[in-house]
Amino acid sequence: MHEIDRDDAFYSSPIVEGIEIIHSSITDNNIAIVQYTMDEEVVTEADRIVFERAMQLTALDFHAWEVRLVNDTTEEFIMYPLVGN
Repeated sequence: MHEIDRDDAFYSSPIVEGIEIIHSSITDNNIAIVQYTMDEEVVTEADRIVFERAMQLTALDFHAWEVRLVNDTTEEFIMYPLVGN
């Protein structure tokens, strides 16, 4: 891996101001679980989508077969099947 020093390089975290991860884990059955809250006054729909996709990609890094996102603010539970099922 090489470091690139470019003036036009850009990085933005998928966990924006207003999203807080309360707990995350991966079970023995390779299910990733992410429990979080979000400030609905600050977090946009686009921010939420980017966050959810980032959690899916991160779960794949840990060889998860599924990711479950638990939004404590809206009391929603979303399950994304990944690979291996």
